[in-house]
Amino acid sequence: MNNAIEQNKESMLQHEFDLVKQHPSSPIALDVLSLEFNRQEGNPYETFLSLFNSLSHELRNSEKGKQLQEALFHCNNSTVGKLAPGFTLKDIDQETVSLKAYQNKAYVLLDFWASWCVPCRQDFPLLKQAFAKYHSNGLEIINVSTDQDLVAWKKAITTDSIDMWKHVSDKENNSTLATRYFVTGIPVKVLIDKQGKIIGRWRGRTKENEEALLQMLQSIFE
Repeated sequence: MNNAIEQNKESMLQHEFDLVKQHPSSPIALDVLSLEFNRQEGNPYETFLSLFNSLSHELRNSEKGKQLQEALFHCNNSTVGKLAPGFTLKDIDQETVSLKAYQNKAYVLLDFWASWCVPCRQDFPLLKQAFAKYHSNGLEIINVSTDQDLVAWKKAITTDSIDMWKHVSDKENNSTLATRYFVTGIPVKVLIDKQGKIIGRWRGRTKENEEALLQMLQSIFE
């Protein structure tokens, strides 16, 4: 059943790719390409880039075209193997949190979430387990909130008892960290090594993602 569903998804995606190729001057082609690119995690970046470049000059330089071009840039810059985009922000206690400060000292797990995101909060027991087990060996966790409601954000941290690691808010910092890490849906977890390189990235709450994260942490710290 799952294989059939995946094959159907791939067939539909290919159909939409063909539509873009056949109508490179149509605004609909740009809309379809933008929708699918932001929907896919682990998307075939080179394919989307090639399709974007095949669009007419007018579409590529339109407002929507520039938005997609920016998304392509951020996607490429935040994939596994790339140096993680740096940041310096204030955390919930108004203390400075800088990714550079952890270089050569710790592995950093960024967890993009929001208080209203049930799957995000269902992952917290897993993060608590990992933090308790590996923090003393050099694991740091930074939760990055995409909440617009700062009161709800702070309340969720207290309710879920997750104040043992760092918390930053894009809204409170007037920052675009989620955009720079190409977070188009949550939860998203990004694991960064001591050299500042992205070594793992997972979107969504699935058993496969949970196992992959735990296995990677085990391979690093055990």
